[in-house]
Amino acid sequence: MKLQIIPYQKAGEINFNDTYDEIIEKIKRLYHLEYTESEQKVMQKIYRRIYIKDWDAVISFDMENNSIRYFEYFDNKPTLILNDIILTDKNYSSLLKLIKKSDNNLIVKDESFISEKYGIEVHKNPTKPREIESVLIFSKEYLSEPEIDLNEFYKSIMGEDYDLYD
Repeated sequence: MKLQIIPYQKAGEINFNDTYDEIIEKIKRLYHLEYTESEQKVMQKIYRRIYIKDWDAVISFDMENNSIRYFEYFDNKPTLILNDIILTDKNYSSLLKLIKKSDNNLIVKDESFISEKYGIEVHKNPTKPREIESVLIFSKEYLSEPEIDLNEFYKSIMGEDYDLYD
């Protein structure tokens, strides 16, 4: 399966402005894939999510379930294509070099890089740094979300007793 990415618009037939119910329908009707539904609570905000098992991918929605915040793919299936670049066919450093050629404002961090031009964030595998761990395809709104305090994020997952700084 190949998914053509159009930055800030869609991945395959799934559009960023599709509602939660529209995405469920497309996953069933167009792609015939297994999925599970869940919620993620981060700093008193609840985001509905869909996990697509066959793609090892998560789709996260805005709080109103009216649009997609991001897609995140953890495996090299489906094949993700951005322009003529097959993202899932490259190692981390070669993809970084390739994207850097056409995005002068690329943000490079220790474990990832972000291209606002293409609406992607690519994470390297921490145990195998040449490999890609995940590709996150984000909406324009996702970029404007406030930076998450890591202590609050982990507390939202692990419970009120968690303290990152202990």
